[in-house]
Amino acid sequence: MVFTWYLHKKHYFNQVKNSGLDTTTIERIKKNQITILLQDIRQEVCTKLTLNNSNAEIIRDYRGIEVLSSQTMFDVQGVTWMIFSEIDKSEVFEPIYAIKAKIGSMLLVLFIFILVSTFIFSNQIVKQLKLLKNGFISLARGDLSKQVEILTNDEFGDLSRSFNDALARLARLKKSVKYYSRLSEVDTLTQIFNRRKIDEILDSYLENKENIISLIMFDIDFFKKINDKYGHDLGDYALVELSKLVSKNIRAEDILARWGGEEFMIIVIDLDIDKTYELAYKLKLLLNRHRFDTFKSMSCSFGVATLRDNDTKSSLLKRVDDALYKAKESGRDKVSIMR
Repeated sequence: MVFTWYLHKKHYFNQVKNSGLDTTTIERIKKNQITILLQDIRQEVCTKLTLNNSNAEIIRDYRGIEVLSSQTMFDVQGVTWMIFSEIDKSEVFEPIYAIKAKIGSMLLVLFIFILVSTFIFSNQIVKQLKLLKNGFISLARGDLSKQVEILTNDEFGDLSRSFNDALARLARLKKSVKYYSRLSEVDTLTQIFNRRKIDEILDSYLENKENIISLIMFDIDFFKKINDKYGHDLGDYALVELSKLVSKNIRAEDILARWGGEEFMIIVIDLDIDKTYELAYKLKLLLNRHRFDTFKSMSCSFGVATLRDNDTKSSLLKRVDDALYKAKESGRDKVSIMR
């Protein structure tokens, strides 16, 4: 015996009608609400399952549609019964197809996410590299003020941070070099050039020989008495005030330096010896008239010399020193020339 049961009656009756089952049999099935001993099942279906010793197999049913068919047999009072059930293959695999569709959708979304993320990430990397490149260009031009903006937290961001750290160190180093370089060429008390720097400048002018070079050397008369009477603090004050006063009353191209102790030197550019003498005399009168705190005034002795064709630095310095010595010997507070 074969028992066939369908849950969806309407769908079942449409199918058996289309398969060619006669109308009388269909009406009897409807009336009895059962297919047992009324509907024949194709013999090859049962035979195939039995021969394959299988309880379930995908086959084509009497409608010609692929179904998952299963059967079991048992004996009742010498009669062998077979319970036979089947379900459309499409219905069995529908959840799998649904899962596959969901997996496909998820993979598509994941692919789009990865694609967008890769684009954004690569775009950030390109921007970071451009910023880093511009930073190196600025550094090559000597600009140590332009830090690189950090856009990423990856290796390129770390590289940019390291660049910024190095830039900050270089800026501090440059500042320190500038500071110590200034210390090496500026007198710490008067804040004008020291002997080392003016010696270097004089070498440069003598090497080029493109300008008329004159020197004015002067020192404060009886400076020791000022220190002894008023103390070294007021002596230092006098040196500072004198430096400021002379700096304001020479030309921009002239160079003032503290030669040592109370001695000062001026490099005068493109003035002949007579004009240089006039400048020195003007400074002498200026110092005579100036009123310093505590002590009323002070005087200076001046020596003037101009570079000759056969002069060396040593001979020029000796001649201006001799001129200063002559001014001192002649009573101080004077300007003396060595032509």
